Amino acid sequence: MRTLTNLVEHAARGLVWHRGKSRRAKKASVVDALLGIYEEDYPSVHGIGIGGTHSDPRIEVYVPTGTPRRRVNAAVSSILGPGVQVSFVRCQGFSSYQTLSAGDGVRHEGLRGYGTLGGFVNDLFHPYVLALSNNHVLAKCNSGAIGDSLIEASSGRAFGKLHRFVALKPPPSVNEVDAAVGLIYTGIPLQWRPKKPRQSGLPRRGMRVYKLGAKTGYTEGVITAVSASVQVNYRSSGVFNFRRCLRIVGTDGPFALPGDSGSFVVSDAGTLVGLVFAGENTGAYSLASSFKYTEQQLGVVFQ
Repeated sequence: MRTLTNLVEHAARGLVWHRGKSRRAKKASVVDALLGIYEEDYPSVHGIGIGGTHSDPRIEVYVPTGTPRRRVNAAVSSILGPGVQVSFVRCQGFSSYQTLSAGDGVRHEGLRGYGTLGGFVNDLFHPYVLALSNNHVLAKCNSGAIGDSLIEASSGRAFGKLHRFVALKPPPSVNEVDAAVGLIYTGIPLQWRPKKPRQSGLPRRGMRVYKLGAKTGYTEGVITAVSASVQVNYRSSGVFNFRRCLRIVGTDGPFALPGDSGSFVVSDAGTLVGLVFAGENTGAYSLASSFKYTEQQLGVVFQ
């Protein structure tokens, strides 16, 4: 004999659980066909559980206000049998307790380490809000494929998928940005920390800036040089040439360290001017690409 738990899960297959592309079998039983009809009729049934007391269990059905309860009750009774007590619990749907914030640690699904989600930008080609970080963080130095899962490092949960990246060009070619964007799954709240920049703009020497990184958190610094031409060692991926970079020195210790790659560089006036992607090996200073080049080459805009 099936337990009540098993019966509830059996009912969930038709009333609640998402079946994806394989929802319909080629040859369905009468019960499956019945449940399939119920699934199409009641897509707003968000859950079913066992409530009441130990001696007097009661089936709970989690539905929005306005759901045709009589027919849902009949559907449950047809599965569990007559005489089962059903309670309706108001429910607007379920989603995971997941928030995506500027400064969070993020990574490509195949990356062992992590970098930083700098913040959010708008796609110039589609009505999407995108998560922005480095190519080597979200696209694994060109080896990622569009559609690969992107992971929030602290929770291990996927928050989106790789949407687009600027390919890193090996020598003798020269790069100006290390950047990629991810398409964020629907329903995940987005947050800015410590606050959203006011606009994007051009950096200048002597500009006081800050960043929020997954490794070192909030730090302040000064842009001491612009238009720097450098070579950056990406270890297993090789050495890449860069130009038009910003050199940033922290005012109280390192401006950024490994794990902070992808952080937004923001001026004291709230202007977004750069994207951290590398640093001097001892941590004495950091390198960032100009944000205007990131916008142009990635096909995004900060608003």
